[in-house]
Amino acid sequence: MTVSRVFSGGGPVSEATRQKVLAAAESLAYRPNALASGLRGGRTRSVAIVWPFVDPWTGDTEIGLWVMQRLQTQGLVTYQAQHWPAASRMCSVLDNLIHRRVDGLVLFATPEQLGHNSIRRRLQRIRAVTAVTYAPVDDFPGDQVIHDRNGAVVEVADHLAAIGRKRPAMMISLEVRSNHSKREAFLEACRRRNIADHPHSLIEMPPPLVTVEDPFSSDADRYQQTLENHFPPARPVDVDAIFTFNDTGAMVTSRWLEQRGLRVPDDVAVIGFNDTDAAALWNPPLASGDRRRKEVAHLVEQFVMERLSRPELPLRQQTLSMRFIWRASAGGRGNGLR
Repeated sequence: MTVSRVFSGGGPVSEATRQKVLAAAESLAYRPNALASGLRGGRTRSVAIVWPFVDPWTGDTEIGLWVMQRLQTQGLVTYQAQHWPAASRMCSVLDNLIHRRVDGLVLFATPEQLGHNSIRRRLQRIRAVTAVTYAPVDDFPGDQVIHDRNGAVVEVADHLAAIGRKRPAMMISLEVRSNHSKREAFLEACRRRNIADHPHSLIEMPPPLVTVEDPFSSDADRYQQTLENHFPPARPVDVDAIFTFNDTGAMVTSRWLEQRGLRVPDDVAVIGFNDTDAAALWNPPLASGDRRRKEVAHLVEQFVMERLSRPELPLRQQTLSMRFIWRASAGGRGNGLR
């Protein structure tokens, strides 16, 4: 009982006795078995992180790795699992983690996944669940961090209106369901600022080539081909700004515009998204969207640790909106934006 109290912190033990137990454990190379404690109905002090760790485009891998590192410094054992779009594969991952009796789960998922009945039933079996998603989900059995992209989208429209751009284009794939809200947010923000819709306001992208099974396929050719199809040589590039949702796409767009004899940003402003490391080093420096990765990671850590220690807390939901980062490729000046 005394040894149990020393290692669990679950009862009074004098400091002298605690030191004797720790010295004996050290001499015997003894370490408590957290999994065995969990099989007795206790806690395993383990948290799983289901995340798109293979992610060459948005850069959100950093968030998952920061969360994992922070939880490890809290003395927790962490499991790492790749996020899968298909509900059936996600359920298999969750079944494995439930079998390991994890105390907590950090889950990157779309609202559609979080509302899926099979996924939801499994989440209800885990003590502390924190989901990172892009829109809130009603009656979700856990805490939610809403990583909202539309705040940055609206700020882009604000900037373009402020510098007098009247024919902006959004380069995006509407076959990706999550992109519909971005498109609508941008159109609505433009309308409020008297930027009228026009025939080239949407440069429709084909669906991404990158898959979980083949995550490192080059996507640059997709942007190049889309631009060439939309603006063949005989057609003028009749836009004054192009807003992509990927920094790689913005870089391809910048080079393609130069090949067509247009200057960035004088003739056409170019704005990317996700703020990858190369954006600030590009020429001209590439305007982008700040995903606020560290803030998301810190909020997730806070939610997990508080839920593990106080499972009776009311379920929580907090939104962190992305922000527009002005750089020279956007034209004009920053107007106080990041």
